[in-house]
Amino acid sequence: FDFAQSHKNTTFNFLLSLSQERMERILSGILEKMGVYVKYNTRLRSLNDTRDGVLTVCSDGTARSYQYVVGADGFSSTTRENMGLAFTGHDLKHRWSVADAVMPDWQHKNAICVFMQNAGEFATIIPMPDAGIRIIANTDNAIEQLAEQADLPDLLWRDDFDVSIRQVKTYQRGNVFLAGDAAHCHSPSIGSGINLGIADAAFLAECIATDKVTNYSAGRHPAGARVLARSEHARKLLSTRHPLGRKALESSLKLTGKSAMLQRKLVDNWLYV
Repeated sequence: FDFAQSHKNTTFNFLLSLSQERMERILSGILEKMGVYVKYNTRLRSLNDTRDGVLTVCSDGTARSYQYVVGADGFSSTTRENMGLAFTGHDLKHRWSVADAVMPDWQHKNAICVFMQNAGEFATIIPMPDAGIRIIANTDNAIEQLAEQADLPDLLWRDDFDVSIRQVKTYQRGNVFLAGDAAHCHSPSIGSGINLGIADAAFLAECIATDKVTNYSAGRHPAGARVLARSEHARKLLSTRHPLGRKALESSLKLTGKSAMLQRKLVDNWLYV
């Protein structure tokens, strides 16, 4: 399907794949131009929302008070724990995996490919810069899933991980807010995780700038719930072991590939956060 079919008001109607390292470098560079520097190897130990501000204590012993605190500290969020918010949901039984590799002869340099196996296993191959690819699989060995499709690439990095489907009931409590994986997590089936987190941050920044912070949770919680639902729907479709279900999915994807209207609906309703 073609992102250019979208009716969304965006000039970026294409897919852009960046490594996490490169994205962090870009964002850090922008912050440094504003005089803000990321402090690494420092964890939040505790926070306390008081009338005089949010008092934070970090692992290096630093104690400071802020008007607002934004917890974008991931799945194992210390901010969320200190807020006393439950991370409700469930964990998937099987581990997933990811691998980055160099593969100059890969034929699909401008497209994402999904390979589905009969046993309900699937792998998504995403083109990356410099002849690279990223493989994400619902098994513990992403490279294995590529073996039947092409010669094995030059492996740069691999990891396996657990997947949880969870979301907090509120993204804010007082002057403390949650964004990104600290507020929600899902499988990488539709690849919307980082976009969802960035959209959280952009919306929260606007709320703070316009003094409308009480609108944050109500504005972003539904978006997170939609992405979780879409991601789970896609995961279940791609991992089905039922022969009729797989045939129906293949037929639907072929039909979508031939219809501009269906492509537009898929892009607009599923992939934008």
